[in-house]
Amino acid sequence: MGLTKELAATIESCPRREVVARSGKQWWKTAWGPPAQVKVDVQKTNSLVKPYLGLVEFSLVIAYGPKRNTREDAAKDSELRPFLTGRYRNLYEIGKDGGSLADRLVLSSGQWEHRPELADACWDHVTGAVESTK
Repeated sequence: MGLTKELAATIESCPRREVVARSGKQWWKTAWGPPAQVKVDVQKTNSLVKPYLGLVEFSLVIAYGPKRNTREDAAKDSELRPFLTGRYRNLYEIGKDGGSLADRLVLSSGQWEHRPELADACWDHVTGAVESTK
């Protein structure tokens, strides 16, 4: 469980993801995270190469700011209002050479569903090359 705990600690240290977006003629800032309520689990698999599946589950609060007339004004917003809290799960295939991200999931209506990668989100790019399972 050492590698999975290291992956979880790395995810837990990820910064909040902030995005300034435009809708029509107005701008607003949204923020995701930082990750909280991080939990880990490890399951045995039938694979000889990657005999373990590491699960790192975490919550992200999604917040937003008021609509602004300029991108600069929206970017300055620091008091964002929480909108919802999502539950996320990263699955890692783990073997002697470390781990690799196998899937990204989001809890939606009580079901875990595949979710797309967020290119600028730290928690979507944590890899398992930090330790082997020896």
